[in-house]
Amino acid sequence: MKTTELINLLEKAMTGSALRHTVLTNNLTNVNTPNFKRSEVDFRSTLE
Repeated sequence: MKTTELINLLEKAMTGSALRHTVLTNNLTNVNTPNFKRSEVDFRSTLE
């Protein structure tokens, strides 16, 4: 794997991780909100 490809993959992984963190924070913030439906992140799709 070339260095640039590795950097791109790592960037996608970091972006996916940050998105997951944001979604989890939102889910926890709204856990007691009536009719709130939790969100999920498909980490694998963020790497594609």
